[in-house]
Amino acid sequence: FVVLGTTGCVIAPAMQRPNMDLPSNWRSANDSRAELTPSVDNWWQRFGDTELEQLLIRALHANPDLQLATARLRIAQDTANTVAAQRTPQISLGAGPVDPATTSAVKHTGVYSLGLRASYELDFWGRVGAEISSASALAHATADDAGTVLITLQRQVAGHYFLVHALDESLALQAQQIALAKQTVDLARLRLGAGYSNENPLLDAEAAVAAARAELGRQQRARAAVAMELALLLGESPEQLELPVKTLTKHLRLPAVPATLPATVIDQRPDVAAAEHRLIAAHEDLAQARAALLPQFSLSAEVGIITGPLQRLLGGRKAIIGVGPAVNYGLFDGGRGAAQIDAAQQHREGAMASYRKAVLMALADVEQALTARDTAKEEHDRLINAAAALRTRQQQTAAQVAAGRDTRFTQLAQQAQALDLQAQLVNNYRDQLDSALSLYAALGGGWSTTDINVDRQTALP
Repeated sequence: FVVLGTTGCVIAPAMQRPNMDLPSNWRSANDSRAELTPSVDNWWQRFGDTELEQLLIRALHANPDLQLATARLRIAQDTANTVAAQRTPQISLGAGPVDPATTSAVKHTGVYSLGLRASYELDFWGRVGAEISSASALAHATADDAGTVLITLQRQVAGHYFLVHALDESLALQAQQIALAKQTVDLARLRLGAGYSNENPLLDAEAAVAAARAELGRQQRARAAVAMELALLLGESPEQLELPVKTLTKHLRLPAVPATLPATVIDQRPDVAAAEHRLIAAHEDLAQARAALLPQFSLSAEVGIITGPLQRLLGGRKAIIGVGPAVNYGLFDGGRGAAQIDAAQQHREGAMASYRKAVLMALADVEQALTARDTAKEEHDRLINAAAALRTRQQQTAAQVAAGRDTRFTQLAQQAQALDLQAQLVNNYRDQLDSALSLYAALGGGWSTTDINVDRQTALP
């Protein structure tokens, strides 16, 4: 239908955000409000580690994927600026022969013209406005895409950083495991020499040392590989990255959980914003396709002079002045216009489906992050209870060894079990950090367009 406006006519209604049945709260949200923080802005500061903040800054300036996303944003902005130029009159200056059909004609007549021409399309049906709005929406979507790249990058950098220092702590615990295994070998060798046991305990102890050393090597290789991947995320060579050994559970703190409701996620996620902007662009493309079937009106003006031998005989140069409207209307296009409208409608339907999918995926990401956090928290409680029970058992074993009712082998085995529990607690702590990190990312990471470094004037409204 047609709606009259102050700047002309538009042939499509303004697009409204699709209605979706959003839940009132999260299924996994079982925290008290006192434990929650209201925002995800500057989330990295809540882990209490300045080295992490510096790594994120380095990634922001040198990561190749982010640089590529920024370049795409600049291209989209330039495209939007180019399309927006249709709003202004087109002015050109021309000079040349009046009859340039052949070289001989120019040589014999010697008649030349110099003129200033201007033209302006009257956007009566809103075609130009729709094209400009579409280009602007696509540029906004490209900016949102860059935001998604940024959040993904931050998530990866922080996740790799957590894993590196979790491995640091695990390596220290594994070195203690090797020391305990060696003590077991020495004890088994003494008992074998004294005739208290056969060779089997010694062989088992030596196998345990070999296995512990192999695990230590595996963890060392894993740390080197993760550090190399982190360097690539920073846009640096592995040799440039120096990560001092750090204890994860002592140097990074668990942050509070953001208090965000499902309805606000669609305003915080750049991928949802990108889907919405592409839906807007598809809506405007449909309006543009419909307007293309209607008459196009324009104004043109020309001012110039013609000079030559005849004009000089008649008293000098001849002035040309012309102003007038023009109309262009296609009578027959073989069905091309109708096909373009149908294609634009299908494109809009696809954009609508993409938007709904983006919203559903955003909600699912938050639910998964909350579930992962709850699961890690429950596992932490179980590990703490297991560690407490083991300490009690170790005290009982120490008393039994002192009374001669148990052996040093039992104590060493329990110490190894305690180290294994500590290693599990380190991994669990990293899981909790990762779940908080995933939640911040799922909630949009506090992202805004100012996070993307584009030092260029933009025409985006």
